[in-house]
Amino acid sequence: MTETIYQTVPNLKEVKQESKDSLVGFLRSNPGRFYTASKLAVECGFPRTTTNPELRKAVTELIAEGKPIISNAKGFGWAVHQNQIEHYIEQLQFRMLGIQRRINDLRKLRI
Repeated sequence: MTETIYQTVPNLKEVKQESKDSLVGFLRSNPGRFYTASKLAVECGFPRTTTNPELRKAVTELIAEGKPIISNAKGFGWAVHQNQIEHYIEQLQFRMLGIQRRINDLRKLRI
């Protein structure tokens, strides 16, 4: 697997396959609905913390494995139409542009 942001999280444990399977089962059985990371952590047996890094890492791994998990302001969900995935990709690209703008502005700073 390629390097991810999760490698920088101190003490982050490997995601158990059982937890990933639970997450897939829960989202797949509720297509088109979105759930917060906190709700999914409780429902699927992930450690519940402020930012839920184990759950987010699992989502990243599952997407890399081909699972159609998407997210929006309401949380994470199971995509049921290709247009949902395309919309999610557009959202991610928009966020990338914003991050790149911030990087460019920070590079101009001299203190």
